[in-house]
Amino acid sequence: MGSIRRKVVAVGAGGTLVTAALLTATGWWQSGQFGDRARAGTEALTEQVLDQVATGAYDVVRTQGELVGKTVESDLRVASELAAREGGIAEAGGGVAWTAVDQLTQRERAVELPRMAVGGRWLGQERSLEREVAFVDEVRELTGATVTVFQRMGPEGDMLRVATTVEKQDGTRALGTYVPRVGPDGSPSPVLEEVLAGRTFRGTAFVVDAWYDSAYQPIRDAAGEVVGMLYVGIKQQAVPSLRESLLATEVGEHGYVSVLGATGTRKGTYLVAPEGAADGDDVLGTRDAEGRAWVAEVVGRAPSLAAGEIGQVRFVDPEHGPSTARFLYYAPWDWVVTEVSRDADYAAATAAVEDGRGAMVRLLLLVGLLVTAVAGGLSWVLARRVADPVGRMAAVAGRLAAGDTSGPRVEHRADDETGELADAFRAMTDYQLEATRVAEALARGDLGVDIAPQGPDDRMGQALSGMVRTLRGTLEDTRRVNEQLRERTARIAGAAGTTTEEVRTALRTVGEVEAVAADARERAAQGIAGIDGIAAAMDGIVASIRASEEVVTTLGEQSAKIDEIVRFISSISEQTNLLALNATIEAARAGDAGKGFAVVASEVKQLAQESAASTERISALVEGIGASVAEAVRGIEVSRGEVTAGATTVEAAGRAFASIEEAVRELAEQVGAVRGSAARIDEAARVIGDQAGGLVEAAG
Repeated sequence: MGSIRRKVVAVGAGGTLVTAALLTATGWWQSGQFGDRARAGTEALTEQVLDQVATGAYDVVRTQGELVGKTVESDLRVASELAAREGGIAEAGGGVAWTAVDQLTQRERAVELPRMAVGGRWLGQERSLEREVAFVDEVRELTGATVTVFQRMGPEGDMLRVATTVEKQDGTRALGTYVPRVGPDGSPSPVLEEVLAGRTFRGTAFVVDAWYDSAYQPIRDAAGEVVGMLYVGIKQQAVPSLRESLLATEVGEHGYVSVLGATGTRKGTYLVAPEGAADGDDVLGTRDAEGRAWVAEVVGRAPSLAAGEIGQVRFVDPEHGPSTARFLYYAPWDWVVTEVSRDADYAAATAAVEDGRGAMVRLLLLVGLLVTAVAGGLSWVLARRVADPVGRMAAVAGRLAAGDTSGPRVEHRADDETGELADAFRAMTDYQLEATRVAEALARGDLGVDIAPQGPDDRMGQALSGMVRTLRGTLEDTRRVNEQLRERTARIAGAAGTTTEEVRTALRTVGEVEAVAADARERAAQGIAGIDGIAAAMDGIVASIRASEEVVTTLGEQSAKIDEIVRFISSISEQTNLLALNATIEAARAGDAGKGFAVVASEVKQLAQESAASTERISALVEGIGASVAEAVRGIEVSRGEVTAGATTVEAAGRAFASIEEAVRELAEQVGAVRGSAARIDEAARVIGDQAGGLVEAAG
C-alpha cells in the first residue's frame, strides 16, 4: 500500500503546494493589476499634469497677447489724441526726395513726396535714434511702444515710413523703408488691404525685420482720401515678463517650454528658446534618434489645432531617450507654444511599484514552500493510519475477484471510516457467498432455489431472483412454442407441394405462349413483306399517272395553238369577204365592163363564207377538245391524290406490322423471363418442402 501512502502524501503536500502556487500567482496577478492601475494612474496623472503645464504656458501667452493687444489699442488712442491736440497729421506741401527701400525684398526706388507734418511741423528725415523726432518720440515716451507715421507713395498704395521709432539691425531708425501693397509672392498685404479701405488694422504684422502686435490707423486728407497711416506696436518677443514666465516653467528634470514660429519665414524658428539655444535658431530640420523630423511635424500640425487644443508628437531624443512634445497654437501671434517632457523624469514611481511587487512575490513563494513541507509530514502520518487496513481489505477483495470465497474474512474493527468500510466489506462477502450458492444450484438445473433481495436497492439480488423466475417461464414457453412449430411446419410442407404443382402447370402454359408468340412474329414478318410489295406497286401507279398527266398537258397546249390558228383563218375569211364586197360594189359601178369581175367577186365571197363556216366548226371542235383535256387533267389530279393517300396508308400499315413484330419479340423475351422465374420458384418450393419435412421430424 505504499502507493496509497504516496498518494496521500502527494495530495496533502501537492494540494498545499498548489494552493501556495495559486496564492503566489494570485498575488502576482493582483500585484500586476495593482501595478498596472498604479502605472496607469501615475501615467494619467503625469499626462494631466503635463497637459496642465502646457495649457498654463499657452494661457500665459494668450493672456499676455490679450494684454498686449489691449495695450496696443490704448497706445493707439494715446497717439491719436496727441496728434489731434497738436493739430493733426497731414501733407504740408513742398517736395521731399526719398530713396524708398522695400522691407521685404530690400529693393530701392527714388520717389518725391509732399512733406508730412504734425500740427504744421514737418517730421523731417531724421535717422538717428540719438536725436529726437517730433510726435513719434513723444508717443514712445508716453507709451513705451514703437510708433511710425507712414505716407502713401502713390495710387498703388505702398506706404513709406517718414517718421519712426522702429530700430533696424544697424541701430538706426527704419526711415525710408516701405510696406509694399503686394508681396513678392503676389499676395496682398493684409495691413494695407484694411487701411486703404478706410479701416483700422489690428493684429500681428511684420515690421522691418520682426513680428509685432500692432495697430494701423488710416490718415486722411481734407477730401477723405487715405494719404498715410499711423502705426503703434509692441514686439512680440520683447515682453520680459512673458519670456521669464515661459523659461521658468519646470517640466520634470530635463524638460522645457519653448515657442516656435508656425508659418512664413519664422517657421521652425525659436521665438522663445530654451536653455542651450538662442532666439532665432532655425530648428525645423531637427531629427530624433530614429531620424524623425519631429519639429517639422509639430509646426506642420499646429495651425490646424483649435484654440486651446493640445497636440502631441512622440520622439526619441538622442540624449534623454523617449520624449513627448505637447504643443498648442496661438493664432493671433502665429506662435506654437511647445512643452517637451522626458519619459525618464516620471518613471521613478512606476519603478518603485515594480520593486514592491517583486519583493511581495518572493515572500509568498518562501511561505508557500514552508507550508508545503509541514503539510507533507502530516500527510505521511495520516497515510499510515489509512493505508494498513485498506491494504488488508484489498487482499481479501483480490481473492473474491478471483472467485475464491473460502479465504479469511476481514477482521479490522475501528470507530472511524475504516471500521465502517470493514463492516460493509464483511456484509458484501456474506452476500456474495449466498449468490454463489444460488448460481451453483442453477448450474445443476435446480430451478427450485431462490434468493431474497436485501432491499429495494439490491440490484444484483433482484436480478438473480428475476433470472430464476425468467428461466422457469422460458422453459414453459419453449414447450408451447415447440408444439406450435410442429403444426405450422406440417402446413408449410403441404403448401410447398401445392406450390410446386402449380408452378409446373404455369411452365407448361408459358411454353404454349412462346409457341403462339413465335407464330405471330412469323406472320407479322410476312405482312411486312406484303406491305413492301404493295408500296412498290403504288409507286409505279403514281409514276404512270404523272406520265399521263404530262401527255394530257401537252395535248392541251397543242389545242390552244390550234385555236390560235383558227382565229387567224377566221380573220383572213373576214378580210376576204370584205374584199369581195368591195369588188362587187366596184363591178356595179363599172356596169357591163365589170360583169366578169362581179362573177369573180361573187365566187370569192362565197369562198370566204365557206371558209368562215369551216373555221367556226373547227373552233367548236377545238373548244370541245380543250374541255375534254381540262376534265382529263382534273381526273388525273384526283387519281394522283387518291394514289398518294393509298401510299400513305400502305406506309402506316407497314409501320403497324413492324410495331406488331417488335411487340411479339418483347413478349417472347418476357415469356422467357417468366419461364426462368417459374423454374426458380419451383426449385425454392422443393427446398421449402424438404426443410419443412425436416422441421416436422425435429419437432416430433
